[in-house]
Amino acid sequence: MGAEVIEQFAARHKIPLHPAHPLFAFGDGEIAHHTVAVAIPRTFMNDSGRAVAALLADQARPLETVVVVYDEMDLPLGRLRLRRSGHDGGHQGVRSIITALQAEQ
Repeated sequence: MGAEVIEQFAARHKIPLHPAHPLFAFGDGEIAHHTVAVAIPRTFMNDSGRAVAALLADQARPLETVVVVYDEMDLPLGRLRLRRSGHDGGHQGVRSIITALQAEQ
């Protein structure tokens, strides 16, 4: 579901996604005079951490700028939740990202 959200977001803002790396598709553009970058892992969801770690290294992006979009079965359809930190909540893709990024520090 996260990849579909990013694809729609990129299309809406005319940000082309390119297969920039074997582990992720990447695109950057501008929204309201702010530079933004979007990426979609090209790994299995449970292995998303490798893609996110590679993206941060390849694009020299600070961790603080990353927003992860994923599905949350405990939320009603169409409901969003934003949070700065927390645990994986049993989501294997989020667990993979947390594990990979802790290993990079």
